[in-house]
Amino acid sequence: TGYELHEAITILGENTKPFIKIEKGHGNTPDCEYDGAIKGNICGTYFHGIFHNYEFRRNFTDYLRVQKGLEPLGLSGDDFKESKRVNYNKLGDLFMENVDMSFFDKLLEDLD
Repeated sequence: TGYELHEAITILGENTKPFIKIEKGHGNTPDCEYDGAIKGNICGTYFHGIFHNYEFRRNFTDYLRVQKGLEPLGLSGDDFKESKRVNYNKLGDLFMENVDMSFFDKLLEDLD
């Protein structure tokens, strides 16, 4: 779980490392080139939607897998956006096949 901070400054404590090096923009403070913090198995970042990035998500997952003694999965070359589109279409098809749409039509008619 997590939450989003919009205005904050991160001060790294004892045995805490920066999470990510920033190539462009501001990090933990205006003059810092790093974002977030990591200590043990806990990390925090100001990046919104960081897990939407396939390569980051897979590399992060592989890091966790290695920590647990599992083999990394590596990058599959799959196009995440295309995979997401295909799966949403499958979900839509399942919905249409299994839901009585005339029921919803009647509900909408009754609202008029």
